[in-house]
Amino acid sequence: VRYKKSFIPELRKLAVAGIRNGKPEDFTDQKMQTLFNSFLIPGLKFPLRSTRSVVQEAVGGQNNTTVTVTGLLSSHVDIVLPDNIVEGTKPVTFTFQGEDNVGEGVRQALELVGRVEGRGGVAILTNYGDITAWFKKISDGVVAAGRHPPILYTWDSDDSVSSAVVADWLARREAGQEVRDLLTGHVMTRGWECSTVVVVGRPADGGAGPENLGMRAISRLIRVMPE
Repeated sequence: VRYKKSFIPELRKLAVAGIRNGKPEDFTDQKMQTLFNSFLIPGLKFPLRSTRSVVQEAVGGQNNTTVTVTGLLSSHVDIVLPDNIVEGTKPVTFTFQGEDNVGEGVRQALELVGRVEGRGGVAILTNYGDITAWFKKISDGVVAAGRHPPILYTWDSDDSVSSAVVADWLARREAGQEVRDLLTGHVMTRGWECSTVVVVGRPADGGAGPENLGMRAISRLIRVMPE
C-alpha cells in the first residue's frame, strides 16, 4: 500500500537541555508538553554515554534536582540507572585547600593519568571563575606532572585555539597520536564527550557547578575538588 507523503503525519521530537531561569515546576512532563504541544518530548532518563560509576559520581546527590548549567541556564537532573549498565572504572577524587593550591591537585590527577594511560592527552574540564588566573593555575599543575602545556579552548580568551584545532586534537587523540591535554570550560562542553575526563571543580557560588562536567566522561572520571 502506498501513501502520499502529505497523508503521513510528521513526527517531530524535541529535547529541552535547559531553560533560562528555569524552576523545578518548569521541567514537569505536563509543563513541557503544554509549552511545546507540536512536539513529542521524549523522556531521556537512561544515560547512554557513561558507565554506572561515572554517572553516580558525577550526579552525586543531585538526582531529581534542578541545577545551574551555565549563567542563567538551568536544567533538571532526572536519571535512571538500568540494571544492565556497565559498572566501569571507579572514579578517583583529589582535593585541594584554597584556590591557590588547585595546581597541586591537578598535578596528582595528571600523574595518575600518566600511570594508568600513558602519555596520551586527556580532556581537562572546569567550571571556572576568573579565566586567566584559574586556567594558569591548572596549566601549571599539568606541567608540574611532567606533561606538555595544555591547549586552551574557550570563548572568552585571546589565548584560545580555534575549533579546527580542537577537531584535529580529537582526531589525533582517537588515533593515539596526541600527547597534549585539552583544557576547556563548562560553556564549551555541553553535549560533549571524551573517554577520559579530569574535572577541576569550583564551588558553584550561584553559578554552574561541576556536576555536568563529570557527565562528559565515558569511561574514566578523575575529579579535583575543593575540600
